[in-house]
Amino acid sequence: MGIASIPSYDGIAMFSVVHSMRTGEPERETQTAAFFGINGIGSIGGGSRGRKTVVQGRLECDDLGSYNAAEQLFYNYLNVGNFTLNDTQGRSWGNVRMVAFSPEDAPLKVDIVTGQVINGYSATFQHMI
Repeated sequence: MGIASIPSYDGIAMFSVVHSMRTGEPERETQTAAFFGINGIGSIGGGSRGRKTVVQGRLECDDLGSYNAAEQLFYNYLNVGNFTLNDTQGRSWGNVRMVAFSPEDAPLKVDIVTGQVINGYSATFQHMI
């Protein structure tokens, strides 16, 4: 079993159970053009557009009210500002904005032993620098 750090956003450990949390390389914008009668292709670098972190996980909450509050917390942070994201590898990323949150489009599950309400989700974070 591997060692993992507890992830958080704006200092809140809101992710419940994380299956994967991947931060990609910075995306770059480019423009390419080809012109009739001229050999080759011209390419202009348009600069970096920042990294993206994609989180796949599931919310596990004691009851339906707690589940609704946990889901609403994600919506409250959606596109409202830039905060610090701490990932499962212990890295801290400043100036990060949540740009997408999608709970699973399926009926909520209830654990018959614990009574917990469970549902999967994905969330995407855009690194602004």
